[in-house]
Amino acid sequence: FVGSGFRPAVLADPEGTHAAEHGDKRGYIPFNANRDQPDSEMDATKIHYCREVLQFLVWSPKLKSLPRFPCCTVPLEYSVDAEEMLDLVGRAMTPQVKILVMDNASTHVWVKFLFLGLPHNVPEERFQKMAFWNQIVYLDFPASSLPRWPFRKPTVHSEVLYLLNGPNHLVKNYACALRSARATLHIGRYWVDTSSTLDLALPAGCFTGYDEQSDLEAATLLSGYFVSTEIDRGVIPWSLTGLLLYEFMTCLAFSSVFHPHLSPQVRLENSLCCYLLLDLNEMIAAKAKKKTTTWLAPQTQQNLQQLCGAVAVIMTSGPACLWRSTELVLEQHFGFLRAQYASSQMRTRDFLFAAAKKSLQTMRSLRTTPPTLSPKCPASLGDPVTDAEFVQCADRALTSAVKLMALCTEFSSNELLSAYVHHCGNSEAGVMNLEPHKGGDQEMEEDIYDDGQCDDDDELAVEPMSASDEACFDLFNQLSARQEADAVEWEDIDNGKVLNLTAIDGDESQAQRLGQGESLPPPVLDEKVWSKVCGKVDSEKPIERPELRDEKDMLTLMMSS
Repeated sequence: FVGSGFRPAVLADPEGTHAAEHGDKRGYIPFNANRDQPDSEMDATKIHYCREVLQFLVWSPKLKSLPRFPCCTVPLEYSVDAEEMLDLVGRAMTPQVKILVMDNASTHVWVKFLFLGLPHNVPEERFQKMAFWNQIVYLDFPASSLPRWPFRKPTVHSEVLYLLNGPNHLVKNYACALRSARATLHIGRYWVDTSSTLDLALPAGCFTGYDEQSDLEAATLLSGYFVSTEIDRGVIPWSLTGLLLYEFMTCLAFSSVFHPHLSPQVRLENSLCCYLLLDLNEMIAAKAKKKTTTWLAPQTQQNLQQLCGAVAVIMTSGPACLWRSTELVLEQHFGFLRAQYASSQMRTRDFLFAAAKKSLQTMRSLRTTPPTLSPKCPASLGDPVTDAEFVQCADRALTSAVKLMALCTEFSSNELLSAYVHHCGNSEAGVMNLEPHKGGDQEMEEDIYDDGQCDDDDELAVEPMSASDEACFDLFNQLSARQEADAVEWEDIDNGKVLNLTAIDGDESQAQRLGQGESLPPPVLDEKVWSKVCGKVDSEKPIERPELRDEKDMLTLMMSS
């Protein structure tokens, strides 16, 4: 039992009987390890408007049906920042909690850093006063051949603490990276394009992302079933080779968490391989000066590498039932609470009553049917990976990752390894580049892309357009100009109000035709360009692009451009 953010019984007892019996007139129970610090108390009865509710759930992954209980509920009247979230989590943590499960929200950055042994920016004086966190002692991983491995194992009272930073959310973010228009991902020389999967019966909703929060759509998009034309023979079309490599990295990362039958050594090696492949692809994209347009967003890569580090901490300290310890258990619990009301937009009071009702139902169920062990969680999860085995796994992972990337690029394995070592020595660790959220009214997405704009030294090379592309672009400019011209009256022209007085390359007739001169465009579109795009045959002069025969071809070309 950790405690409760406040005692609802006091608020619901106007006679004060409960308070008189327990000698407490406040609706508040101090957090764990802070009972003797009055200045750290948070009296929930003084909150006039609750903006957020922070709730901690506990469950045992080995029990059947996963009975779970809210052990701590904290109403907050403002959006906390990363430092305040770190303080709140420290008050609720006890050594009995083996795994901390959370998503990758920006307010959780420092919590992740402390659980992974990464450097943090919490002031030392402030950090030493935080409950639970000031007791952490870190253990280093054994020296290995990995050029960069910034993680350490956190311990409290000689017990190693585990972290899972939202693997299910990462699967959805990983799938969203495929659908993003900001970049066409590349694995070496192979581009990652999902267009051909539609010909292999991939559902359109998974391709376009009908529901970006759907776990089913993300898992279907990343399924290897839709990258092979003949599954029995393993035939992969050339257009889907990059997607296959991308899904392979997905499998390495998430199978180490979700697969129930892998050994600790295999889980560790898979996570190390994924960590190294992400680093190598980032290095190759940076060398080509196309990092923002050919590779993952920094937040996605950092979160995924932090998951790899968390799996390594767990496998070298004592394996756990990870596939029953993900954030899906949290989301399922909150789904139970929302289902008790017609609208999912619950008030704080509704949330508290729903949580209390669900806990009461769980306790009554356990009273009549005692909990039993789940057959989905084996009795023995294997022995932890030793230091010698970690070194061997690191050697195999580094060799395998470099060989795979050498096959995807024009570089040899030795050249890639040398460049990777140099890259790690001259750049900061990517898993430590996130800045914590400073709080305030504006919420930040837990895993977002940047605006897609290239840096000055990272501009895209512009290739010359073909004749048909130029014709479509010219027609598109005319259509846009006509739309803009609809809002301009002839009286505005007489009064000097025009669209744009700037001609194109000094050609006033061309500027007027595109709606940028001193007069409106002609009442009809340019018949010459229209005939050229639509493929209408001129009796005197043949068209230059005979393959464009109808408007359907023209529209398809415009969409693909």
